[in-house]
Amino acid sequence: MPSNIKEEIDKYKNKKRIYYKQFSDELKNYLEIKFPNLPIEEQFYLEIHNYDKPPKCQLEGCEKKAAFNKKKKEYSKGCSSHHSSRITLQEKYGVDNPSELEATNKKRGETLQEKYGGIGFASNKIKNKADKTIESIYGVENVSQSKEIKEKVKNTFIKKYGGVGAASKEIRKKMEESTQNNYGVDNPFKSEIVKQRIKETNKEKYGCELAIQSDEVKQKAKFNFLKKSFEKIKSKLVDVVVPLFELNDYSGVSEKYKWKCVKCGNVFEDHLDNGRIPRCLRCYPIIKPNSNMENELFEKIKIPDKIKNDRTILNGKEIDIVIPSKKIAIEFDGLYWHSELNGKDRNYHLNKTIECEKKGYQLIHIFEDEWFNHEEIVLSVIHSKLNIFNEIIYARKTKVRELATKEKDEFLEKNHLQGKDNSNVKLGLFYKDELVSVMTFGKPRFNKNYQYEMHRFCSKLSTKIIGGASKLFKFFVRNYNPKSVITYADRRYSNGEFYKKIGFGLKSISKPNFFVMKDYTKREHRLKYQKYKQCKILDVYDDNLTAWQNLQLNGYDRIWDCGNYVFEWVKGRNKNNEANE
Repeated sequence: MPSNIKEEIDKYKNKKRIYYKQFSDELKNYLEIKFPNLPIEEQFYLEIHNYDKPPKCQLEGCEKKAAFNKKKKEYSKGCSSHHSSRITLQEKYGVDNPSELEATNKKRGETLQEKYGGIGFASNKIKNKADKTIESIYGVENVSQSKEIKEKVKNTFIKKYGGVGAASKEIRKKMEESTQNNYGVDNPFKSEIVKQRIKETNKEKYGCELAIQSDEVKQKAKFNFLKKSFEKIKSKLVDVVVPLFELNDYSGVSEKYKWKCVKCGNVFEDHLDNGRIPRCLRCYPIIKPNSNMENELFEKIKIPDKIKNDRTILNGKEIDIVIPSKKIAIEFDGLYWHSELNGKDRNYHLNKTIECEKKGYQLIHIFEDEWFNHEEIVLSVIHSKLNIFNEIIYARKTKVRELATKEKDEFLEKNHLQGKDNSNVKLGLFYKDELVSVMTFGKPRFNKNYQYEMHRFCSKLSTKIIGGASKLFKFFVRNYNPKSVITYADRRYSNGEFYKKIGFGLKSISKPNFFVMKDYTKREHRLKYQKYKQCKILDVYDDNLTAWQNLQLNGYDRIWDCGNYVFEWVKGRNKNNEANE
């Protein structure tokens, strides 16, 4: 290394802030020759830390280069944030995913045990619903018994490999080539050498030519199966019940055994058949519900033309409620059944919505906690879609006034699913001195390129105000002279037509977002659990893990919505015509 380059490197290497543009051309050429095709800050880091080449990702089996963190001016453990998270999980917890941790599973198990009396298919509620679903769709108790499923599996194998199992040409060819090379035959069991070796080994070990003929092997296989089942049961139920029997007493899941309840100490008898968890009837009495929330919703929709559990529109997929004459479909989304950890991923609800749209139906999604906490508002939303109202008012008979914050908040809490907001423009529509509609505006929350955001609009429950929204928005435009306004229509229950009527144009459609849940009783907004906030609110927090991984470590789950329609109004571009609602 030339002395002038060495002096220049020594000059910069201890500085906290380095301006790489100030490097001499000689230093830049030297670094490029030694570490070609890398950013200059990375080249400089490798030089001052005596590296010959960039380090590799520390995840076993990955040969990629480790990622360089420009802010920290150092190499990460992995080649990506995903690999870095896995490395951290392996180092600290010995797993690749938070869901593999015993503590995470324990927390989730406690929630499921408390709410459903069992974990997974050990819960009677889950098992019964799964059985009914499988039977209603396929007409059998187990999907593997369905001729339709068997045929699909067979067709997939034939399409991919040219046959099923050993009938696959590709698999059979590889097996035959290997066997031919080793034994000179196309099947190892045709080889006399192999046959003789098997017989000799079995005679020496068990006293007979076939191992399965040996009583010792039969007993050992049975014992190992029972032992494995017994140990699995003990570990799985350690926080629920204590078995009052030993391995020698255990003869299978169908027999009844004595158990002791961990919660109250009650001793009782129960079996384990079909994945059942022994149930202490003192702590978890069997309650036969008269109805569920989905049935309540169905009964309270004021229209005779309604169908429950329809499977005709989506070719076998179930829709909870359908009103054919209005082309409206409704899904009642239970927070547990529709959560991500129970198989409903980011696009599940959106895909079903799109499928219904293709069939000419608008699908409305109602979350369980919305019905539980805001039953009247939910019914009003549904009935407005069905054009069912208790009162109809014409906007020309109303007056617009500015509202006080308390007055606005009280109205929104009673009439809007999302409740009150933090708006600074609060407009109310009055009919005979009664507040019948509210529209609010404020600073944009997510897109600062607009002057205003319309935060809320709603009318009094079960009331239709013809031209009301247009009158409120025209008042806002006339008195506040906005340059631009953005607003969002929740795709779970809106198709956006309302915004088009009052002069907005569709800007984009956002991807689905999620809500966070702890005990499947209520949803919380995702912004509360942003990663930089988690260290203050979570019991267990690891900065090297993603926000979702940290949530799982603490026993949280999440549920996805359908995204939003994003609408904009720009002065001089959109025409605010009178709405003919």
